[in-house]
Amino acid sequence: MLVGVENLPAVILIATSLAFLSIGTTHEALLTAKERFPHIGAARILYTILLVTGILLWFAAEGDLQSISILLLAVALINLFVYWLFGLKLEGFWPGWVWDPIYLYDVIKKSLPIGISAMLAIATLKTPILVLTISKGVEPAGRYAAVEMFVVAMTMIQLAVSRVSFPALSRNFNNNPKSFRKWLLLSNIFLAFVGIIFALVFTLFGGQIVSIFFPQRTFGSLGDLAAIMGWASPMILLIHHNIYIFAAANLEVYNMKLMILGFVATALFVSLLAPAYGIIGVGVGIVTSRFLFLLIVLYVGYRNKVHLGTSMLTAN
Repeated sequence: MLVGVENLPAVILIATSLAFLSIGTTHEALLTAKERFPHIGAARILYTILLVTGILLWFAAEGDLQSISILLLAVALINLFVYWLFGLKLEGFWPGWVWDPIYLYDVIKKSLPIGISAMLAIATLKTPILVLTISKGVEPAGRYAAVEMFVVAMTMIQLAVSRVSFPALSRNFNNNPKSFRKWLLLSNIFLAFVGIIFALVFTLFGGQIVSIFFPQRTFGSLGDLAAIMGWASPMILLIHHNIYIFAAANLEVYNMKLMILGFVATALFVSLLAPAYGIIGVGVGIVTSRFLFLLIVLYVGYRNKVHLGTSMLTAN
């Protein structure tokens, strides 16, 4: 049993490291608002180097769960301290303790839709695995997860593009709609281009690519699934970036409502197709639901002028 009494300290340390990473993400957001992208990049590179080096050393030393939990906590603390130093040096802010129940309530009220949206995004990605496990068993779910891993990895590009463009989009919303539309158009063109290139490569060579990373596994229908799932990539990139626009417009509640719709659509299509058609049905369901979801996001955004740099919607 992985999570037993003997492993409880490690679980607590890992949870604590995630909490410190979340605080670091908050400080990163502050630097993003100030458009301190070189410093954000430096902090991320340092974090990645420390994490990868530490894991390699842990693996070489045949470490246990306790030691990897200490490693994760140490790297998270260093990451947070680096952001603190950047914040102090560049913007003069330093974290302090203030107890203000009214302000705390206001922060929770505003951040709750963002947190729910993030959880729904993860749930939408992982629901197909759960449905496959229930309807077809662990092995088909494992084959799907192997292919899905590469598609999901592409969201890191979307996250980078969204974070870079967020300050300009937020600053120009309602103030300079023309500049807003320019930033939105260029970022969408870039993400669509990257997504289509990935889809083409994954359609042609997806089976071989996944087999390289999992040489000890034999995955049936891998090439067919990769050819289908590859085309989910451009839609994922565009969906998450264009939903992000609602956050830039200070309309996070609509972000949350759209994510609820996306989760329901994905769960519905996958649940209908998985029992009869297995992983291929799931692939078709994913691509279909995300295509329809992308159309809905764009329709809501342009229908209410959010994607035009103004808005007919309100934050409430």
